[in-house]
Amino acid sequence: MKIAKRFLTGIFAFMLVVSFMTPFRVDKAHGADTPAKPPVYVPNETYLTDVKTDLPDGVYSMPARLHHSYQKQFSMGNGAIDGNMLVQKDGNKYTYYLRMQGLKFMGLYGHLWNVLPPTKEQVENVANYNAGIKYDNQKNMTMSISKKFMDTDLEKKQREFPRVIKFEGDRPLNQIVITVWVDAMDAIASGGSVGYDSIVKGKGDQRGIIQIDWHNPTNKATPEEISDYGVVIPPAEKMKLNEVITAAEKAKEGVEVSADGTDKAKEVKWVTEAEMKSLDEAIKTAKGVQKEDLTKDQQKKVNDAVAALNAAKDKFEAAKKAGTKKPDKANKGDSDKPGNENSGKMDNGKQKPGKSDSGKSDSGKSGNTGKTTNELNKKPGVKPAKPSNLKKPVKTGDSSMLAGYAMLIVSLAGATYFVARKKNEK
Repeated sequence: MKIAKRFLTGIFAFMLVVSFMTPFRVDKAHGADTPAKPPVYVPNETYLTDVKTDLPDGVYSMPARLHHSYQKQFSMGNGAIDGNMLVQKDGNKYTYYLRMQGLKFMGLYGHLWNVLPPTKEQVENVANYNAGIKYDNQKNMTMSISKKFMDTDLEKKQREFPRVIKFEGDRPLNQIVITVWVDAMDAIASGGSVGYDSIVKGKGDQRGIIQIDWHNPTNKATPEEISDYGVVIPPAEKMKLNEVITAAEKAKEGVEVSADGTDKAKEVKWVTEAEMKSLDEAIKTAKGVQKEDLTKDQQKKVNDAVAALNAAKDKFEAAKKAGTKKPDKANKGDSDKPGNENSGKMDNGKQKPGKSDSGKSDSGKSGNTGKTTNELNKKPGVKPAKPSNLKKPVKTGDSSMLAGYAMLIVSLAGATYFVARKKNEK
């Protein structure tokens, strides 16, 4: 039984090696499979259409094939490619996702179990047979296994194999040179052993060319493809949107609604109800976009929301006007009006110029008329005579000073007397 397994494995590996060396008969455009025949090479230049550098950010689904490294034929490993290649563009970064599956041949079921970036020398060797290959195009590219799955191995046991290979580069490419490891090829190169413990991985490595069809690159990947390939799409950038929403809300602070501004003081800014409503609706729309779970390829929706809210905010700012309400005359200057009870009050004990406490003089009252004698004797157009017999009242401050001087004189006189007396006694 073991001898039979080795024999069949050897035959399978031999056929895989041959597939990298000998051409197949032309069958269908793009090398479409038929039930009884392996993929065939077709001289169709569609796959080598120039790449598109002006694609918007997003994830695109493009046909792909695994081509022989130096002959015009498909690699036999082409059957291991499952579906299209997804190309994700994010600015100047390009990520390629290739989904793999098991390959049936002569009763055996093998797998591509690793993909690696080739060396510069290996790429240049391939370029000798393919003028479109240039090492500089992929020298910065990384290759890795991004997703795995369980499948039947050469021993008919369940084993983990690569499901999705991820290539990350800095430019759009229609050809990528790869180094492939296939379990059956590694088995024959390791002495024909079918036991995975004794197979040396990479022992039978080969080069291949992934060719990507850019003929119709605008085909967006479906949500199912994105999920199955494990494509990670970064979220849309919303920082600018958040800033604009904050600025729009701040623009409303202190602004009041008025029909014409005549009911608002001049220091108050106002807008009409329609102008306020327009900004409110723009803010509401922007907040709706803010809450959406958007990805990077939906960035345009965010950018449009930013532009719309900015325009609404600028229009609102331009609509702001100062109130035109006139001051209320009934309340202006009440303290200065004649007859106000505070109009004749003293300020810090001093009477304000031009004002009197009551306008009355107790010494000058005449009868019960409430007017002073001078007022009764005053004739229209005649200036009253200045009294000559009235003495200037003595101010309290002047009396205090005189008393102080008197005490000082008495004290000096007493001191002089005391000193003179002492001299006479001596």
